[in-house]
Amino acid sequence: MATMITYGGPTVRVPVECSLCHQSCTTSARLYQEKPVHFCSVKCRWEFSSEERFWSHIVKTGPVVRPDLGECWSWTGRDLSPAGYPRMRIRGKRYFVHRLSYEKHVGPIPEGMNVLHRCDNPGCPNPSHLFTGTLFDNNRDRHNKGRDAFGERGGNTRFTEEQVRDILNLSATGLNKAEIARKYGTGRSTIWHIVRGETWRHISGING
Repeated sequence: MATMITYGGPTVRVPVECSLCHQSCTTSARLYQEKPVHFCSVKCRWEFSSEERFWSHIVKTGPVVRPDLGECWSWTGRDLSPAGYPRMRIRGKRYFVHRLSYEKHVGPIPEGMNVLHRCDNPGCPNPSHLFTGTLFDNNRDRHNKGRDAFGERGGNTRFTEEQVRDILNLSATGLNKAEIARKYGTGRSTIWHIVRGETWRHISGING
């Protein structure tokens, strides 16, 4: 039976289901008609809002840094750490997006552990590219996979030589470094180092 709503006099409460936890609760008759989602608590409202914002910034068709892993995910938000890690603000506090993604898709992060990237792309929140470990584990993983060599096989690289050439070409056309960084899911400082020839000098041809 449809709920009958009348305005005026005492506030009319309408039974609803929380859009996040699905617990039964009530809302005002006016909100029942005006809003498509309802919450049983402020906590549920914040978490639902964070979930929506998280997915609104996710692009699943990102760069392929390692072909064996498939596509990275890209983050379209503007808040990046100096090292190129995307961040998201929840209730006034900043959180690293790759850590949020790991907790959302895999589970809790063990105490004292970091969330590391198999793809070596700090801008990637693809949960299949993430694993927990210490910084020592990260360095050992990089060494074991032979990514501490020169150029495209370098341990600190996130790109192929073709991608570096594209970055240089985009910069030469006048596209700003923030836009290039967003395209490749990395930090502006990384793009800056490439354009200045501080990294990938054998591609840029710039001598320091």
